Amino acid sequence: MLSDAANKQLAGLRHCLTTLKDTLRSMAVSMPDKHQRVDKWTATTNELLHLTSQFTLPITVIGPIKSGKSTLLNMLIGQPLLPMGAGITTTFLTTVSHGQLQGEITLIPPDQINTLFQNSCYYLLGEELEDAAISLFTAEHRQHIETLLQNYSRTTTVTRYGSFNEHYRQLKNLLAAFATINSYYEAEQLSKTFTPDQLPQFTSFITNEPLSTYLEQAHLTCPFSSFPEYVVLQDCQGLDTPSPGQQAVAIQQLASSPLLIYVISSRMGLRQADYYLFEHLRQLGLDTRLFFVLNCDFMEHQSVDNMNAILKRCEEELAELGFSQPCYAFSALYHLYDQQRQASSLGKVEEQRWALWQEETAKKAQSSAARETFLRHLHEIVSQEASQSLTHHLNSRITHIATQSQALVRARKQLIANHRQEIGATVDDYEESREQLAQVEEQLTSTLTTITLQLEKEYFKKTESWFSKNSSESIITALEDIINNYETPKDLLPDKTKNPLLPVKILERHFQQSVHQRLQEKLEITVRQQWSGMEKKLNTAVDEQCAPLFFLLEKATGRTISHQEQQNLPAPINWVATMPSFSFTLPITERFAAVAKISLVGKILLDKIRRLRKKSSWSESIRAQLQDHAKEELKGRLLDYQEQIKFLFLRPYLQKYAQLLKDFFTDFLHLSTTDMARKQDGLLEENLHQEELLAILNDLDHQLQRILAELPHAVSQSSS
Repeated sequence: MLSDAANKQLAGLRHCLTTLKDTLRSMAVSMPDKHQRVDKWTATTNELLHLTSQFTLPITVIGPIKSGKSTLLNMLIGQPLLPMGAGITTTFLTTVSHGQLQGEITLIPPDQINTLFQNSCYYLLGEELEDAAISLFTAEHRQHIETLLQNYSRTTTVTRYGSFNEHYRQLKNLLAAFATINSYYEAEQLSKTFTPDQLPQFTSFITNEPLSTYLEQAHLTCPFSSFPEYVVLQDCQGLDTPSPGQQAVAIQQLASSPLLIYVISSRMGLRQADYYLFEHLRQLGLDTRLFFVLNCDFMEHQSVDNMNAILKRCEEELAELGFSQPCYAFSALYHLYDQQRQASSLGKVEEQRWALWQEETAKKAQSSAARETFLRHLHEIVSQEASQSLTHHLNSRITHIATQSQALVRARKQLIANHRQEIGATVDDYEESREQLAQVEEQLTSTLTTITLQLEKEYFKKTESWFSKNSSESIITALEDIINNYETPKDLLPDKTKNPLLPVKILERHFQQSVHQRLQEKLEITVRQQWSGMEKKLNTAVDEQCAPLFFLLEKATGRTISHQEQQNLPAPINWVATMPSFSFTLPITERFAAVAKISLVGKILLDKIRRLRKKSSWSESIRAQLQDHAKEELKGRLLDYQEQIKFLFLRPYLQKYAQLLKDFFTDFLHLSTTDMARKQDGLLEENLHQEELLAILNDLDHQLQRILAELPHAVSQSSS
C-alpha cells in the first residue's frame, strides 16, 4: 500500500485514470457494438488503478557472508527483528514489508531438499556410497549417513576452527533438524505464519542453523516509518555461498531490484570475495545499481582517524575497480541501539555497550552525519526509481488507451456525419464497400504471414550462425576456453586405491561441479546480451517490412497516413517469452557408458606404465579425457539449445508479434474506413437519433482531450 505522500504524488494520475474509467463506461453505453474493445480498455484501467495501491519497490541489501547486512536492515526498520551477530549466517532470502507485525517462513520443496541431501552425500561420501540410491526421507538411509559422518569426523577435522567442509555441515544440519521439520512435509505444509506473540518462535526458527537449512524464504511484515509503504526491504543471502542453487536464487532476486545496497565490514575491508562479487555483478549488468555502505565497528577502531583510514582505503580500491558511487561509513549497530533506547526496548547488555559508546563523541558525530547523508540520498533514489517505475508506466498506458478511445469516438462521429450527409446511399453500395473491406483484410493477413515467415527464416539463420564454430560471432570458442582452462585438483585423488575407476569418478564429479556451472552461467549471460541486441534489430526489421502495408491501407481507405501513425506499430518493450535453460544436469544416460569407462581405465593403466619413464600424473591424463568428452558433449548440448531457442522461444515470440501487428492493422483499417460501416436497414429512421448521439460523442471527445492535456502536468507532479 502506498503512503500518504506517495498517494499525493499520484493523485493527478489517479484522477486521470478515474475520469478515463467513467468515460469508457459511457462509451460502452453509447457504442454497444464496440463493447469488446471498450471492455478490454476498462479492464486495463482497473488494473492500473489497482497498481497505484499495490505498487512495490524492492531494495536489496547484499554483500559477502557476515558483513552486517541484517544489522543494517534492522537499523532501517528500527527494530532488531532479523538475526544478527556471529552466529548463523543468512542463507535464504528474507523480505521485510510494511504491514501488521507478523512473520512467515517458506520451506524448500521436498524434491529439492532431497536433491541437496543427495548431492552432498555423493560429494562427501561418494566412495562409500558408490552408486547406491539414497533419500533423506528414508529412516534407514538417514541412519546410514549418520554412521558414515561419524566415521568421517574421526579421520577429518571438521570444527569451525579447523579444516571445514560445507557438505559435512549441511548433512549434519539436515539430519539434526529432520525430526522437527518432517511433520511439515508429511502435512504438505510448506509455509507457516507467526502472529506477533509468536515472533520469538519465528526468530528462533530462522536463527536455528539446522532448521534454517530447510528454509527457502522468510517474510516479515512490520510497521516502519523510514521509507514509503511501497518499499520492500530484502536481505539477500551471501553471494559467495558455495551452493550454486542458492546463488542462482540470489541472482534472480537482484535482477528485479533497482537499488542494491552493498555492505562492507570495516573489520576486514574489501576482501577477495568482494572482488569476485563485483566482477560477477558487472557481468550481469548490475554494477550501476550499487550503493556502498562501510559498516563500522566502534569496538574495532581506536579512533576516528582509524575509521577514516579504512574508509579512504575502501574508496581508493572501489575507484580502482571502476566504481564512482560514494561510500557511506557509519555504525549500523550503534544507531540501531540508539533507536531501541529511544523506544525503551534496549536490553541490559546492549544498554551497557551503548553507554560505553557514548564516550566516543567523535566517532558518534561522524557516524551520525554519514548516516543522515546516506538516508537522504537513499530517499532521493527511492523517489526517482518509484517515479520511473510507476508514473512513467502509467502515463504511457493512459495515453495509449485515451488515444485509442479518442480515435474510436472520432471515428464514430465521422460515421454519424457520413450517415447524415449520405442518408440516400443504397444497400448495394454498402455491400460493395463491405466486399472491398473483406478483400483488404484478406490481403493484409497474407502479407503479415509472409513478413513473419521471412523474419523467422532470417533470425533462424542468425541463431544458427551464433552457435556455429565457423562464425565470427560464435560462442563455442569462449565455452571451449573454459573447458581448456580446467585444472584437475590433484589433492582430491587418494594416495592408494584398489579401484582404478575411483580417480575417474572423483575427478569427473569435480569437473562437472566446477566447469558445468561456469559454462551455464557464461552462456546465460551471453544469451541475454545477444537477444537484447537482436530484439532491437527485430523491431527495426518489422518496421521496414510493414512499410508497404501502409501504402495498401492508403489505397484501400483513400486517405493519407501520417508519419506519426506509421510510428505507432505495437513493438513489445520487454521479452515476454521464457528463456530456455541450458544445463548439463538433465536426466539423461550417464556420460561415459560402462564399456567406455572400462576402456578408459585400461588406457589410463597403460599410460601409467608409460609415465613411469615420463614422470607424468594420472590427473593430467584424466583431465584430458574429461575435456575431450566435455567438448564433444558441448556440441550436442549447444545444438539442442539452439533448437530450443528457435522453436520454443523465437517462433512463439514471432507468432505473438505477428498477432499484435494483425490486431493493430485490423483496428487501423476499421478506424480508417468507418464510412463503410453504415447499417443496411433503417437508415431514414436512425437519422433522428444521430444528432443526440453526436452530442454524447462530442462530450466524450472533450473528456478524452482533457485527459490527454492533463497527463503531462500529472506526471510532472508525480515525478517531483
